[in-house]
Parts: sequence; structure tokens; C-alpha cells
Amino acid sequence: MPGALTQTNQTLREKAEIIDLAHDAIIVQDSENRIVFWSKGARQTYGFTSEEALGQVSHHLLQTLFSQPLDEVQKTVLENGEWQGELRHTRADGREVVVESRWAIHTGIGTPGCLQVNRDITAKKNAEEQFRRADRAFKTLSECNQAMVRLTEEMELLQQICRIVVDVGGYRMAWVGFAENDENKTVHPVASAGCDDGYLGQAKISWADTERGKGPTGTAIRTGEHVTSQSDLSNPAYAPWRSEGIMRGYAVSIALPLVVERQVIGALTMYSSEPDAFDVGEACLLSNLAENLAYGIASIRVNEQRRRYEEELRVYASRLELVNAEL
Repeated sequence: MPGALTQTNQTLREKAEIIDLAHDAIIVQDSENRIVFWSKGARQTYGFTSEEALGQVSHHLLQTLFSQPLDEVQKTVLENGEWQGELRHTRADGREVVVESRWAIHTGIGTPGCLQVNRDITAKKNAEEQFRRADRAFKTLSECNQAMVRLTEEMELLQQICRIVVDVGGYRMAWVGFAENDENKTVHPVASAGCDDGYLGQAKISWADTERGKGPTGTAIRTGEHVTSQSDLSNPAYAPWRSEGIMRGYAVSIALPLVVERQVIGALTMYSSEPDAFDVGEACLLSNLAENLAYGIASIRVNEQRRRYEEELRVYASRLELVNAEL
């Protein structure tokens, strides 16, 4: 009997050593979801030692975010013997990882439980997300460029640009504000689209070097540089508008200066409900959009000025003909 037990333990150790050769995180749970095996791949993926992991409930330790309710996942495992899908876990250092997870019923260690095999696909998901954002920014830029070619009225163009940013780009809200040279250096909203619900009416945004001028829009106008607020929920400069922004689902924002004839006349500001939107690639494409919009505004104003001059010349010529006729 002792010899058989020794042989069994040796077999288990050999199996564990083989499992530890895998790069995937392999976790064995008992019937109460407590971890009874924590592979080398799991240690590398999550940063928890075996001593820290063993005995813990796995979805508590890893702060698991499921794509569907946990009870539904467990029901699928019991009925089909397996389940697979994507999960989001939190490492020991606080970083989030996305894994491709496969669950299966096991009976190999003590009472029946669950075997998890998790493959880290965080880099792949990040690349896909970056591509998705760059793609939506490119589509937004393309649609806006077409509108600039087609439209000849300034206010109509600005409103259409805001609408495209929301409808095509999927951003929460977009607006254009012009910089006034009044005492308070007011930023006057002239066009908007998306979830506003009175936000701009009470925002009182300025481009002065004051509390209400240090937000993304005011800073972009004052400095002539695009400004990204990666976390409107915690950015101190966004404090005057935080509560109203949270109510409307604004998580991050970007403000893009509109420069006409070397002078900043205002800004195009966008808000997103995605907490990590407006990365470097997306911001670069949107900056191109703002530059093109500024050029479109300048062209419309030049054409409008030319039309006024032509009308003045026409009126002058008519008067001159009358004078000539009288003479």
C-alpha cells in the first residue's frame, strides 16, 4: 500500500512538471472554486506565487470580469463538460490581462472540480483595439473631408462635422467653440452634436488662464496645441465640469485648436465614454481633422469675402452707369 501511494505521488509530480512546461496559465479548482493547483504559467501570467494562490477562490483572487454571469458559465460546464470564452483578470501588480479561457470538469485530483486553461491575449486585444480606434478616426476624417468639399456655409459645415464625429466616429459628444475677445475670454459654442443635455449651456468655458480656462478646450485655444484629458474623472483641471460630465457619460476628452491665418479662433472638442480613448494614433488622425476643418473655415471665409467684394463692385458699377447716363 505505501508503495502504491508513493508511486501515485510520483506520477502526480511528473504530471505537474509536464504541466509546468506549458506557457498557459493552468489552474485546478475544487468544487467550491478554491484553487488546488497553480501552474508555473499561472505564476508568470498573474504574478501570484503558489502560496498566495492556493486555497483562494479563483474569481476573487483574480477579480474576474466575466463576459456572461458566472452561474451561466458554471451551468454550461456542468451540462456540456466544458466552456470557453474571454475573461478579464487583474494581476498581482494591478495590471489587467485579457485571457482566452477554457474550463472543463476534472476528476483527477480528489473530488470533482474544474480545470482552467488561460492563454494571455492582452497584446492581441490591445492591437485590435488600437486598430479599431485608428479605423474609426480615419473614417471620421474621410467623411469630414467630403463634407468640407461639399458644403459652402460655415455654420452648416461646423454642425455637420460635429454630427459626423458622433455618428461615424461613435464619440459621446462633439462641439465647436469660438474664442471671444471679451473681458472673460469666453468660449462661445457655435455647433454641437451628441449627448449634450444642457452641458454647454452651463459649462461657462473660458480660454483665460483661470480655473474655467484650464480645461482641455481653454488650454488648447490658449496654447495652440491639442490637449487630451485621459481621465476626466480624476483630472484636477476638469474639476469645474466633472459632476455634469459624469452624468452624461464623459470619461475622456480631446480638444483640438482651430488655427486660421496663424491665429487660434477656437477649438473642436470631443468626448468619449471609453476610459482609454484618444491614444497617440487616434489623436494624430483627429488633429489632421481639425487642421482640415480650420482650412475649410478659412476657405469659406475667403470665398464669402470675395462674394461681398464682387457684390460691392456690382453695386458700384451700377451706380457708375447711372452717373454716366446722367452726364
